[in-house]
This record gives sequence, C-alpha cells and structure tokens, in this order.
Amino acid sequence: MARTKNRFNAVQIPEPATADIPAKQRKSFRVALYARLSVELKSRPSESIANQLSILREFIRDKAEFIEYQEYVDSAVSGTSFDRPAFGQMMDDVREGKISCIIVKDMSRFGRDYIEASNYIETIFPFLGVRFISVSDHFDTEAEFNQNKALEIALKNLVNDMYAKDISKRVSVSRRLDMERGKFTGSNAPYGYKVDSGDALRKYVIDRAAAAVVRQIFELAADGVTLREIAKALQEYRIALPGDYLKTGNLYVEEGAEAKAWYPGTISNILKNQAYIGNMVQGKRRTSLYDNEARHATDENDWIVVENTHEAIVDKELFNKVRAVMDKKVEESIFTSDRGKNLPIKEDIFAGILFCGNCGRRIPLASRILEKDGVLERQYFYSCRYNYDFGGKQCGCTIMEQDLIKVVHNLLTTQIAVLTDSARTEASMRGVMDRELKKS
Repeated sequence: MARTKNRFNAVQIPEPATADIPAKQRKSFRVALYARLSVELKSRPSESIANQLSILREFIRDKAEFIEYQEYVDSAVSGTSFDRPAFGQMMDDVREGKISCIIVKDMSRFGRDYIEASNYIETIFPFLGVRFISVSDHFDTEAEFNQNKALEIALKNLVNDMYAKDISKRVSVSRRLDMERGKFTGSNAPYGYKVDSGDALRKYVIDRAAAAVVRQIFELAADGVTLREIAKALQEYRIALPGDYLKTGNLYVEEGAEAKAWYPGTISNILKNQAYIGNMVQGKRRTSLYDNEARHATDENDWIVVENTHEAIVDKELFNKVRAVMDKKVEESIFTSDRGKNLPIKEDIFAGILFCGNCGRRIPLASRILEKDGVLERQYFYSCRYNYDFGGKQCGCTIMEQDLIKVVHNLLTTQIAVLTDSARTEASMRGVMDRELKKS
C-alpha cells in the first residue's frame, strides 16, 4: 500500500534558483515518488527501498517545480505485472488529480513488462497529462524530445522484460526439479498435515488432531454417506473449517461462535487427494512468464506425483474403496454423469440479476441430465447454492427455469399493461383539460 511521507507538504526551494522566472509562469507538479523491490538483498543495497527513496528525495529537493510529494512503496512485489497495491493507489490519485508527476529511480523499478511499461510512458501518462521521470536513466518526458534517449529507454525496457523472463524460466526449472525429487514447494500443507520446515524437502508431518477428522471423512464416504451428509455431520460436531483451523489452530469452533457449514466441494477434494496415502502431488496449476502463460489448471497427466514421500493418513485400500464409491455415484448421478457431456449448456439469461429471497445470495443456473423417450436432454433449474449444498434445509429457494420465465413474463406483461393504461389515462385527462381551457 502507499506509504505517506510529508504528504503534500511544500518543498522549500532556494529563491535564487527561480528568481528570474515570474511566479505566474512557473509550472508546478504534485509528485509521486515510486519505489519497488521484489526481494531485499544484502548483496545489492543500492536497490533497497530506503536507498531508492533517498535518491528520489534528493532529486526533488532543490527543484522549485516539485512543490508537493507523496511516497508510494511496493515491497516484495514483482515488476512483471502492474497489478500492485501501491502502484494502483498511485494511479487512482493520478486520475483524481492529486498527482501530476511520477518519479522513479530507474526503469526497472517502474516495471519489467516491456509492452506495458512503454504503453504507460508513451500513451497513458501523456493522455492523463502526467510527467514521468527516471532519475538514473536521465529520462524526463517534459524535456525536449531526443530520439536517441527515446531509443535508449525503449531498449532498457526490452532488456528489463527479457531479464524478468529469464529469471522466470530459471525459477520455473528449479521449482520443477524440486517437485520431481519430492520437495514441497507450496505454502500450506493439506488439511491433516503440517510442513516440516526443518527438513530439506519440507516434508509433510501428520497433524494428529486434524488427521482424525480426515480418517472419519474417508470412513463415512466408504460407507456410502453422501458429501452433503458428511458436511452436515462435521458442522453438527462443530469442526472448524480447514481455512479457519489453519488461522486459529482450533480444531473445534469456540463456544458461543457459529459453526460454519462445510462445503461438499471441500470434502470431495479431500477424498481425491493422494497426499493422504503418502504421495506428494504438485503442479496442478501453472503459470509461465517466459511463455506468456497466465495461471491455469493443468491436465491430470501433467501433475508431478512422487510416491511415498511422507506418512499416510489412510491406507490405499480405503482410499481406492472411496474412489470406487465416488466414481459410481458420478456415473449414476443425473447432475454429474458423463452421459450428457456432449449436450451443450445454454446461456443463463438471468445471470447476475437473480438472487435468493431468503439469504440474498446470487442464484446460478443449474441442470441435470434426464432421459425422455430414449433421448438424453438437459433439464434446467435455479437453486440457491446454500439450499442445494445443505440438502434443501436452509433456504428452500428452487425453481424450474421454465416456471421462472413464465413468472417474469407475467410480471412484465402486467407492468406494461399498467404503464399503457397510465399513458392512456394521462392522454385522456389532458384532452379533458384542454377542452375545459378552451371553453374558459
């Protein structure tokens, strides 16, 4: 987030520096001093946030046009994207007219995306009337245009972009090698485990309290208990959600606090996770700056699975039994069966405008596969997720699509009729008033 330093305080400038320029002709700027750093390195103290800000403050100190300034700092944020907290705040202030000049130590601190950095300097800033200065590069958009300097900045932006992509490739290769030898490269272990930060491979170690819950979930699923029923049982036993347990360390919800509902999807993910039989599974999502790939889910065949890296919570026999039960339910389900995978899904005409009248949640379009006269077809309906996830005992808000369309159609027809009658009534009244006025 933006760090304020002498927010909008005038910088005192020695009078002789501007004595020959009439005050009315001086152009003044409200300045943003922007600093960014991905990682603080002792080997490169010149790149530190403190040093960047020191250079920027010194640069504006004796310049009369910089009358006010504010500091914006993005620490531990990559320059490969402009989606940064302090940068976003700075641009908001630019649009509100609070900032008219942006100053950075060098172009790499501004950003390492060649195309986006050039777009800001050549298009966005001129459009917004913002002056841009890179101190170490001796670049100032207010200065007289210099073709050589413009080319130099373009090349530096390109080099910064290539540098970022090269680092990205090295990190990606190193990370994949770590995954392939069974090292956990993520942040948090699955529910039921903790990360042994003292181990070179950051192995999972069993969290006994949560592991007991995981075993119970597998045993209930193996007995044919549905995901929604398991979720309801966990809520009734006041078991804290995995995310809440990670934050608080409390397995059970505190006395007096509301026990939150477990989502069936959370339980489904637990039942599919090979980590619980001792396998390390990684690479389910991927992003690649050097290949210009946005973050996306990967195909299961591309996952990196290393077997027997840690102690299992459930044995393979129980795990496989649960998978067989789950696969059978998927095959038989009118909601998830592959029988209708080739049937197209229609567009939701009420998307974003239909809400549950009980809980206020947005209601999405859902469908199930039915067989009619030997032909498969989709039956569409709207059901509050809160109602659906908890067995219809919460909101009770469900309606078939065709029924909803009829209701909306009837309401619109009624409203149009009312408006039409109103228009006719108004026209009739005006006619009467006009006749009366003519008589008078």
